[in-house]
Amino acid sequence: MELELCATSATEVTSTRHELLAALQRWSCGGAGDIALVFSELVTNAVLYGSGASSIVVDHHDHEVRLAVHDTSSTPPIMRAEGNADGGFGLRIVDQLATSWGWEPTAVGKRVWAVVPCCDDDATGATATG
Repeated sequence: MELELCATSATEVTSTRHELLAALQRWSCGGAGDIALVFSELVTNAVLYGSGASSIVVDHHDHEVRLAVHDTSSTPPIMRAEGNADGGFGLRIVDQLATSWGWEPTAVGKRVWAVVPCCDDDATGATATG
């Protein structure tokens, strides 16, 4: 199953996260909190550093969700050695919650992706909140 979204401003990050959570609930996908956090970090980075997430593709299959966020910046994402009061923890969070993540250049910028486990709601007792 696939969901396509976009978010070009900070205010759109919240609305797209709600759309993601609704889709995860329809797909009976547990671990929605972790998936939404990774999603928010990737999309927020695209908004802050790449002129917005021009395209967000969410694929759900085989007990995992793959998030792919496209932006127009060719600058690679960099995991900071240390965060501070102003932030810098986003990719560290992604690295901890995702089973894998990475990036690749595109003709108009880059695509940053992450794969996050998605368990059956019944197995985890998790609920989607937002």
